[in-house]
Amino acid sequence: MQKIANRSLSGNPNVIAVKTKREESIGLLQKLEYCVVASWKDSSGGEEDLEKLGQFWAKSWDLKGNLGLAKLEKERALLEFENLEEARRVVSSGNRVMGGIQVGVEHWSPRSGCWAEEEERKEVWVKIVGLPISLWSPEILKRVGDECAGFITADEQTKTMSELQWARILVKSRGEFRPSVLEFEVEEEVYAVSLWWEYRSVLRRNRRQEAGHQSSEVRGEGASRAEAASDEGAGVCEAQDTEPVR
Repeated sequence: MQKIANRSLSGNPNVIAVKTKREESIGLLQKLEYCVVASWKDSSGGEEDLEKLGQFWAKSWDLKGNLGLAKLEKERALLEFENLEEARRVVSSGNRVMGGIQVGVEHWSPRSGCWAEEEERKEVWVKIVGLPISLWSPEILKRVGDECAGFITADEQTKTMSELQWARILVKSRGEFRPSVLEFEVEEEVYAVSLWWEYRSVLRRNRRQEAGHQSSEVRGEGASRAEAASDEGAGVCEAQDTEPVR
């Protein structure tokens, strides 16, 4: 059986590392060449209607081919163009105001939506999944946030209890501190619920691979020096062999 999971580069036992090869996703990568990432800021505060936005954008850009949309996160979507040239034309036209909304566009890349390793994350949203309704109070949510490094606020759906699948709170970030289980002790009972941290993907350099590459270079230099020394030694021996005997 092929082993796919390895020890994390960070050494964190709670992280699973999976090695992948480019050819495993070559078909998807070819499809993503037709994709553009759109981001916008809507101050109206209304619900996002991607289908309506897509129809409006397609008309504004005068597209001849079809346009597919998929939500990436709030105010951010992946646009799939049927025609590659139209995708390039839209990106080259730059950011613009459309329907009173500032829309930014860029070609998709493997770095799209990722944080760079050095970027500092000061706050993060976390979902408390399956929070018992009996524990759904501002005081308890604040205490949970403080345990997570510092409560900042709760989102509107959590405040109004209009979404009961989870409670969503904004807390201060504390490095790699991301517990996955939250326990509530209520007298003689304990509720265990899951925590979902809304961190973006973090793009790091593969230091293990870099170390291996540098090690190979050092070994290569060592081998070259050894060969050079061997050649020099051979030269000396030949000179000694040809020296006339007295």
